[in-house]
Amino acid sequence: MQPPLARRFQSKLSFGAAICIFLSVAAAGHAATPPTTRPATQPSSIQSTHPNATELTPAVQQKLLADLASDTWAVRQRAQESIVQLGPAALPMIQTALTKENDAEVRGALTTARDRINRDRILGPSYITIHLKNASPKEVFEQLNRQCFADLKVFPENLWEQQKWPAVTVDIEHEPFWKALNQIAASTGVTLNHYGEGLRLMRGAGFSAMGPSMVEGPFLVLATRINHSQSVALANNAVRSDFSIQLAIYAEPKLKVLEASTVSLSQATDDRGNSLLPDVAQTRSVYGVGTNAWNMTAPMRYPAHPGTHIAHLKGEANFIVETASQRLEIANILSAHDETRTIGGLSITLHEIKKSGNGYEVSISTSHPAGGGQWESMQQSIYHQMKIYDSTGQAFEYQGMSSRTSNTGTEMTLTLAPLASPDGHESKAPSKLIWEIPTSTTPVSVPFEFANLAMP
Repeated sequence: MQPPLARRFQSKLSFGAAICIFLSVAAAGHAATPPTTRPATQPSSIQSTHPNATELTPAVQQKLLADLASDTWAVRQRAQESIVQLGPAALPMIQTALTKENDAEVRGALTTARDRINRDRILGPSYITIHLKNASPKEVFEQLNRQCFADLKVFPENLWEQQKWPAVTVDIEHEPFWKALNQIAASTGVTLNHYGEGLRLMRGAGFSAMGPSMVEGPFLVLATRINHSQSVALANNAVRSDFSIQLAIYAEPKLKVLEASTVSLSQATDDRGNSLLPDVAQTRSVYGVGTNAWNMTAPMRYPAHPGTHIAHLKGEANFIVETASQRLEIANILSAHDETRTIGGLSITLHEIKKSGNGYEVSISTSHPAGGGQWESMQQSIYHQMKIYDSTGQAFEYQGMSSRTSNTGTEMTLTLAPLASPDGHESKAPSKLIWEIPTSTTPVSVPFEFANLAMP
């Protein structure tokens, strides 16, 4: 059964089929019907060499635009793919060309490339290009920060001042974010790890030390553990076998994942040909570790005569990702009473925030139609995208929420507790509420596939 949010969409994105087309040159991108107004000399495959962003000279731009007007379909398609591969760096060129170009087909190709680049800016992988010699790790991560559309914070906050960091040389050309980060972590000894509700840059060996991994679009999928245990119920001597695989899935920091809904296996066999798929559908365990990290457990069936390895395992994980939002910001919240704002047609009222023991209670209500899909999206964002800060910018930690829903709206009470900062200081009195409220979401399917995994 689909989660409530997923049922609101008629189609589902698959990063393996729709967005990860950019992970290899051989997968040349969207299938396209050759236009009939020019010769459709389409070869069986397109061999292309994409320019990188640092080579987007006037001569390269002129060549790409000329190729878009070619009489050969393959040349036109290759030029469009090359422009898409350039990512946001190509947007100024596209905008300028659209103001000058009169050819309808060239304009159409430019518009398609622009729309795909903008879509990938939100849902696709961030492509990283860094060429630095004898640079400090701080300089490397500053470049990564500028290219991944997210603010990568460090932990502790004085990480770069704690020692004299050795210089490193980094040569990365148009690699997806997670592959680029793995190379950088190997050189610098700094990587992304869990901290609070998100990810922070800190000392670490990188994700490659956690187990076999693969990159699908803006997601990193790791197979971290295979569990097998048996138990006997002494009341009837019934034997129970639990056999499962645990996955850790990370979304790029730029993504806002509201919900991890399901994980399922479509293929699982060991090296003796035994099927490891459960006989009947079983509950999948999903546990979020902040907004960009999820632990998922998929059950399997342990065979009577097992092999030594899982020869092939394939499945998918499903998420709900925010694609647009509006910000609700209320200052001086301790003195705010029954303050109402409207976001995306929903009425939101902050009734009061009051002291409760060592923490605070926040009373909020929303006015919305019964079963409104937008409310479902908003509710998913409360724990991760509603933040309450003190006057120094230190956030509070959510301890829990109670709610009561009627046909016209929902009343909520949130419990807050002081959160210790990296330097050990706790939050002071609440000062400001900031809530990034989703106004548009989409379901995303992330396929994964592994081979030769050891069996217990």
